Amino acid sequence: MQKSTKRKIRRFLLRVIPIGIVIAIALVAGARYGINLGTLLTVIPASALLVALWSLASGRSPRKDEILETVYSSSPDEWEYKDSEGIYTYKKNTDVRLEDEDYQSRMDFDEPWVHNYSNSTAYRRSLYIYHRSSLIDKKTIIQADETRVFIPLPTVSDLTITQDENKLGQIVNYNKRIDGPRGNHIQRYERYLDEGGITVQPQTRENRNILNRVVSGVKSVISV
Repeated sequence: MQKSTKRKIRRFLLRVIPIGIVIAIALVAGARYGINLGTLLTVIPASALLVALWSLASGRSPRKDEILETVYSSSPDEWEYKDSEGIYTYKKNTDVRLEDEDYQSRMDFDEPWVHNYSNSTAYRRSLYIYHRSSLIDKKTIIQADETRVFIPLPTVSDLTITQDENKLGQIVNYNKRIDGPRGNHIQRYERYLDEGGITVQPQTRENRNILNRVVSGVKSVISV
């Protein structure tokens, strides 16, 4: 039997067996405590559905939008940065990480807004979002004021960045080795945005898919 077939059978059994166990427990409990058949016919399908949803949710890999939601809804202090590797690891789920583009790959950058700073030297680098070994997304970060601040690339027309890009800017600036307490790094970053004439767009991210919310709710109930 091929390995792929074995994996499919194993996944099927892992999803079916818990449902069978729930049904068996319900039948035994019904016989022991005198629960009528009508009640059992209501409880068994509902319980089986909850187990099936939980099994399905726990057995699949997160979708791209779920990974991005994890990143963009996080707090800057929930990341651990290794300067020697240029990697930001999400503490609550170490499968999720951000990676700086190699320092040697940076490119000179020059747009009018970088001349608003005391030093107009700036560089363009990429920031990669990963889930395990899978590349989820790539964003452009500008090292401005001679690398003193890290700003997501704003649109040329109106010098704006999205809420998501702003969150990346907060994460990067909070965790980089900059003089002073980390709590001040976000304020420092925001001052640089103001000085550069860069504004953050209103929140436009879509809510999570309703099914994802239902599955998350089911998992939280089962884990109680």
